[in-house]
Amino acid sequence: MKDTLRFINVQENLNDKELVLNESKYNLIRDFFGEFISTEKYYERSVWRIVELSNVLSLMGIKNYIINESKWPEYLNKPYNLIEMDSNGIQGYILKNKKTILHESFGKIDDTHPGYSGHISIADMIIKFIENE
Repeated sequence: MKDTLRFINVQENLNDKELVLNESKYNLIRDFFGEFISTEKYYERSVWRIVELSNVLSLMGIKNYIINESKWPEYLNKPYNLIEMDSNGIQGYILKNKKTILHESFGKIDDTHPGYSGHISIADMIIKFIENE
């Protein structure tokens, strides 16, 4: 990273102080990416990339599976290896069934990622899908 910054410095005639990441620059970058990744198009592109990667793996003979998210892009056909956990995706499933870290810690930890029982439930659904395939 430093070499890249030095190259930019030489090319654009910037002084070293302009290359220092300060709090203001950090917040600007963080806010930009926070806003950018929240867009629907970014989400749709991400889902498309996952499906394309899955297709490449399948062509190579590697079995793989995709777990659905809350919203599937309208223009993208659902692949055969999509595990649909819930109409609201994996996050909807663990929230509805109270299997988040928040629920398992009785509200002490404010985190809506899957908790221990959430991971067990997700694993059980994946195993069931594979067994029924």
